[in-house]
Amino acid sequence: MALNYDIDILPEDKESLGLFVAAFRDPATAQAARDADPRIGALLEDAGISLEPSSSNVPAGHYAYRDAGAREYVAACLDAAMRDDDETPRRDHTTEFDISELAKAVATAQPFGPIVAIPAAPERTPMKVGVAFGIMAFAGYLAGFSGLM
Repeated sequence: MALNYDIDILPEDKESLGLFVAAFRDPATAQAARDADPRIGALLEDAGISLEPSSSNVPAGHYAYRDAGAREYVAACLDAAMRDDDETPRRDHTTEFDISELAKAVATAQPFGPIVAIPAAPERTPMKVGVAFGIMAFAGYLAGFSGLM
C-alpha cells in the first residue's frame, strides 16, 4: 500500500492564535503513523505533526500557499527531530510508514492557491528636451517678474 504523505497546516485549537499543527491529509497515512512503532509517533509529535487526519481539497503534491512559512517550520522541526534521535526507526515495516518519505514529500510539495500578480510600476518616460527648456524658460520669465516688483 502506497501512503500519501501530504500534510495540511491546521490551527492547534479553536482558541489558538498563530499556533498550528501539521496533519496528514490521507486518513490511511494518519492511521499507519498511529499504528507504527510508538517511537515514530513520538518523533512526529515532537516535530509538530499530529497523528490525526485532516481534510483538504488541495491537490496531491501541493499545499495551500498561505501555509508556506508554517511548512518550513515543520520541515525544520522534523529535520531536527530526525538528527537528534538516531534510535527511532525511519521506517515501520508493519505499517509501511516511512519518515524519510514524509520529509521528502514536505520538501518537494508545491504551493497551490491564488497567486496575485503585482502590477509593474508604470514606466516613466523621459521628458523631451524641448519641453524641459520651455519649462525652465517660463520659470525664468516668472522669476524676472518677481524681481521687478
